[in-house]
Amino acid sequence: MLPSGPTTQPRSRNQAGSVVAWLVPLYRKRPGTAGFPRDDTGENEIQWRSAMAVERSNPSALANPPGYSHVVKDGKTIYVAGQLSRNSAGETVGEGNFSAQAEQAFKNVQAALESVGSNMHHIMKMNVFMTHREDIPEYRVVRAKFIPEDALPVSTLILCSGLADPVFRIEVEVVATMP
Repeated sequence: MLPSGPTTQPRSRNQAGSVVAWLVPLYRKRPGTAGFPRDDTGENEIQWRSAMAVERSNPSALANPPGYSHVVKDGKTIYVAGQLSRNSAGETVGEGNFSAQAEQAFKNVQAALESVGSNMHHIMKMNVFMTHREDIPEYRVVRAKFIPEDALPVSTLILCSGLADPVFRIEVEVVATMP
């Protein structure tokens, strides 16, 4: 229970005003707010967004993908494309061996995050695509080797009929943050 009286409320109007004065500059930094009005063309929004550099990369530890980026960093948010069981030379690892495929996919996620200065502790969302229901117990064992118990992300597991190549049994994509 909170104490009542003068300790929980401002003693004067000036004290309350000082809090508002502190918040106003934060509020004004966004387009469409006081001090940075939005125009009908959306130009101010574009100027604000372009001030936050978006970085796209393909780390050397991962196979060079055709037509997309493995990693996109937008401010403090990191998006990692679905990672399969391919090594840096583009060769499939663990054909017919789910555990080997899962380990390689998670190693690739780890390499992607480390390439931009983050790590497995900062994964916020993980989507996992698998082709065989019977691999789920093995998946949990491999995931536990890479995802810390004290930093479990929200996660979605999707069973699907196939991935980019029929030999793949797992694909892992994540959204993470910078430390």
